[in-house]
Amino acid sequence: MLFKTLLISATAVLAAPIACEQPQEHVEANSNSNPKYSLNAILPGQGASGMKGLQIRGDDIVYGLTQGYSYFKLEAVGDNLVNVESPGQGPRELYAADNGELVINEHPAQVGKGYDGGWKFEGDGPVKSVTYYGANEWYSCTSKDDPLHGGQVVYIKKGDNYACKDPIHFTVAATKE
Repeated sequence: MLFKTLLISATAVLAAPIACEQPQEHVEANSNSNPKYSLNAILPGQGASGMKGLQIRGDDIVYGLTQGYSYFKLEAVGDNLVNVESPGQGPRELYAADNGELVINEHPAQVGKGYDGGWKFEGDGPVKSVTYYGANEWYSCTSKDDPLHGGQVVYIKKGDNYACKDPIHFTVAATKE
C-alpha cells in the first residue's frame, strides 16, 4: 500500500505544471517587441526578379555580392532609429553620413537621448517603403576601396550631388519579419 501511495504521489508531482520565475531583467531582454525588417534594393525595370537583399561587407551596406558578405536585419528601436543585426555582431546603429553613404556605427542606437534618427517604414502589409529624413532617392556607387570585390555601396541622396559619377538608382523596400 505504501508503494502505491508513493507511486501515485510521484506521478502527480511529475505531471503538475512547474512555475518558474525568471529574473525581471532576463524577461525584459527577451521580450523584444520592436519591429524587424530586411532591406531590399529593387532595380528599375526588373520587377520582383530585380529585388536584391542588402548585405554587409565590412562596414559597408552593399548588394549583389556572391562572397564575403552577410545578410542583416534592421530593428526599429524607437525615435526613428534603427540597429543592424548581423551574424556574429551585436546591435549597431545604421545612419547616413553627410555624403549619403549608409554607415554602421560601432555602438547601438541610444533611444531617448533627444534626437530623431530619421528612418521611417510606411505602408500596409508586409512590404514597406523606406525613407530617411523624408528622402527616398536611393542609389549605389561601385566601391572605391575594392571595386572588384567590394560591390555596390548603398547611398541615400542628400543635397544636390551624388557621391559618384553615373550612380545606379533603385528603390529600397523593407520586408517586415
